[in-house]
Amino acid sequence: MAFFDQLYQKLFNSRGSETSLILHEVIVRNEKYLQGYEQWKLNGRATKMISDYSRSYHFKKSGIQSEPNVHVFASSASNGFALTYSPDFDKQEFQFLFDYLAEISKTLGYRQVNSDVTITEKNDTIETKEKHYLKPPICTADQLSKQLFGNILVEYIMIDDQPSYIKLLANIYFDRQYEPAEDHRELISHLFSID
Repeated sequence: MAFFDQLYQKLFNSRGSETSLILHEVIVRNEKYLQGYEQWKLNGRATKMISDYSRSYHFKKSGIQSEPNVHVFASSASNGFALTYSPDFDKQEFQFLFDYLAEISKTLGYRQVNSDVTITEKNDTIETKEKHYLKPPICTADQLSKQLFGNILVEYIMIDDQPSYIKLLANIYFDRQYEPAEDHRELISHLFSID
């Protein structure tokens, strides 16, 4: 009877719906990580990585597939991209790129309002999601708020401790309290610029 019970559960249980939270906490980077991050920005690896993803992004916008793989999101309310992990870069570098995208966003006037990591288990798979959430600057009540490019969400996803992708979305505010959003192409230009 146990076999049929197991079979019944597999067939009629809501498959894929059981997700258990393992960890949810604020992202804290240790000194060793921060030193490695600063070194990565200086040693040319950041430049190569940003250049490769920028090239793939612009090819994708033209309908050409290239490596490393990039997905483009474009709608009236949200614009952005997902950068698929490439073995041409190591795992640590990919995580550095995630932090770098948030850092560049802050240089545009954004304020970081949240950075957290969530680890969940679903169907014997462990998903780690690191997230930076950034908002435009706060303005006084007597003027329209500048929304820049909308709010920005940057996510870094790992599956079973292996990098999967980084997603960045800029979500526009459609509210009379905000000025119109700036052109998304300018955000892409800033994010993929190489200093």
